[in-house]
Amino acid sequence: MKISWKCLNQFVDLKNITPQELAEKLTISGCEVEEISRKNILEIEDDIFDISSTPNRADLLSIIGIAREIKTILNNNWKHTDKETIKNLKKNLIFNNNTNFISSDVNPIPHFSCIISKIQLKESPDFVQRVLIAADIEPKNSILDVCDYIMLKWGQPLEVINWPNYATNSIEQVNFKIKNDSNNTNKAILTTNYKSETLSFTGVEIREQYIINNNTTNVLLQGCIPPPSIIRNTTKMLNIRTNSTIRYERGLDKNTLEFAYLEAIALLKEIHPEVVISTIYNNVVDSKMEQKAAIQINFNKLESILGPVFNPKKRIVSIDKNDISQILISIGCSIIEKQEESLKVEIPSYRIHDLYREIDLIEEIARIHGFNNFVESLPKFSKQYKKNSRQYHINKIKEKLRFLGFTEVIHYSLINQKENNGVNLKNPLVVEYNTLRSNLLDNLLSAYQYNQKNNNINFEAFEIGRVFSKNNKSTQVAEKEMVAGIFGSNLIRDSWNNPLREMNWFEAKGVIELLLGNMYSKINWNKNIQNKSIVFHHEKSATLIIEEKEIGIFGEVHPKIRKQYAIPFPIYCFEIDLNFLIQYNLNKQSSNITFKPYSTFPVINRDISVLDSLGVSVDSIIKMIYNVDNTILQKIELFDEYKGPNIEDGTRSVSFRLSYKSNFGTLKASEVDFIHEKIKKVLKNKLNLEFR
Repeated sequence: MKISWKCLNQFVDLKNITPQELAEKLTISGCEVEEISRKNILEIEDDIFDISSTPNRADLLSIIGIAREIKTILNNNWKHTDKETIKNLKKNLIFNNNTNFISSDVNPIPHFSCIISKIQLKESPDFVQRVLIAADIEPKNSILDVCDYIMLKWGQPLEVINWPNYATNSIEQVNFKIKNDSNNTNKAILTTNYKSETLSFTGVEIREQYIINNNTTNVLLQGCIPPPSIIRNTTKMLNIRTNSTIRYERGLDKNTLEFAYLEAIALLKEIHPEVVISTIYNNVVDSKMEQKAAIQINFNKLESILGPVFNPKKRIVSIDKNDISQILISIGCSIIEKQEESLKVEIPSYRIHDLYREIDLIEEIARIHGFNNFVESLPKFSKQYKKNSRQYHINKIKEKLRFLGFTEVIHYSLINQKENNGVNLKNPLVVEYNTLRSNLLDNLLSAYQYNQKNNNINFEAFEIGRVFSKNNKSTQVAEKEMVAGIFGSNLIRDSWNNPLREMNWFEAKGVIELLLGNMYSKINWNKNIQNKSIVFHHEKSATLIIEEKEIGIFGEVHPKIRKQYAIPFPIYCFEIDLNFLIQYNLNKQSSNITFKPYSTFPVINRDISVLDSLGVSVDSIIKMIYNVDNTILQKIELFDEYKGPNIEDGTRSVSFRLSYKSNFGTLKASEVDFIHEKIKKVLKNKLNLEFR
């Protein structure tokens, strides 16, 4: 809303403040001043404030409301005395408090209506035009200008309907009606009618044949407060939004309607002394108003929410109870009951739409007292809260992944994909996000592709989040929290004089072992992952098993998937059940931990190379070696796999390094050789392996 500096001066004393200072105070209090511009209005220079308010403050869409707000902020005197003038005006008017001036299908609508006859349209006075021009409204004629002026001053729109050939007393046949769409109750609209003829869509638009023109001599002047919901329906259906509809939608005040309507009558009578004012039909004037809302505010609750304040000497104190009372009175509230620990206040009619809870009054007290006057430091808590063990283990997993070079990413749980067995939304808010994700890997692959396109080629990331699946036995949706990662873009150099190369499967497997090795002692790798994921290469992937339970999957991304995402080299992914990892850790914490002495004696290494033509897995070979009865074998390490010349087709050479060490003394070569030969015999007899 735009309002002039000189106009504000008519209602509140602004002698001791500049426009810029006032703008700053209004903005801090929540009534933001977008701009101050200088404008020449009818040969008078003036400062124009462009003020925006929050949707709950309907009272700030008027000059009176803004002036009232300034008076409260500055604690100034109120110059407005129009109420007494308007009350005196009522003595010269005839009223008919006819509450049945509405049809039976509408709840009572506060209204004023009368016929004004013998009008001769002319230009409106300069003081009216200045207010309109400041608000970017073009003056038209004396009738319409007065209605716009009243709307700007009081925030109450008025309707002027051309009344060509109807008798003055025929106003009794004017009524409101609600028109419903039988197929949609949300499309109800309110109309003003004369008998069966529709004059206007109430509060939104007057029908063309009833708009006043240069030949108009009689008008129906109507002020009302229709239900905001119906105004919203009508504006949507007609695709019309005006200064009037905005005010109707936010909610209006019955008392303001009375003052606004009667001032409009007074102005028209002043501009057009010749006009005749008919009986004013209404259901507001002299009617018993509803009981005003009363709210109890507790001083202790107020201080617990807002905290202490700085006094003039910059000392920290509790906010003074008298200051609280004065602030509440300044915003128009009436104190009806005062106790040691609380106040009971009555809310003014123009604030009932936004002040209806105790917390609303507390916010007003903070706003008017000044947020900058409250102590900024946070309260200190002596109580020590126990850390959440689940979150602790999640943080440990994140910390380990970051240590391994991964970056955490977060994606939406909704994806743009229809899956036959997926959880599809029946009524998605956005068509592009219509399905709950069934895995984390699809989003990670998309993120990988996006980063590659933006030259972030060393992208290695992980995500912790929920995945969703249908329960085959019921209609319920199953949720599972998973941790997934994608890596392999960082090239490896074995030594300074060797070229960079891509990570191989065994090195990628080692990353997973580093992630889980210290936390989970026995990890089994099951090669069979058929029908579990189309993302992975079936020959270069494995299911992770701990304590005979499948906890996840790991492997190289399938070449077809790589081609789909334009990934030029092999990369690796994993997806692991996070809940299992956390529960395993929690159970492990509660179990007894056994410490063993560390051997200080030297290690003896022996290498063994086997020829395999039967497709025996490395894991099977390692398990078979560990099963050989001995007490000195400490570690088995795979260090080479060879396929090529000097080896038959379909055969591979796999080399292991076995580390022997004793806890009781330095081993002799004969002791190591005896166990080593024993291991070779077992591998030959049970796995039919040959040696190089």
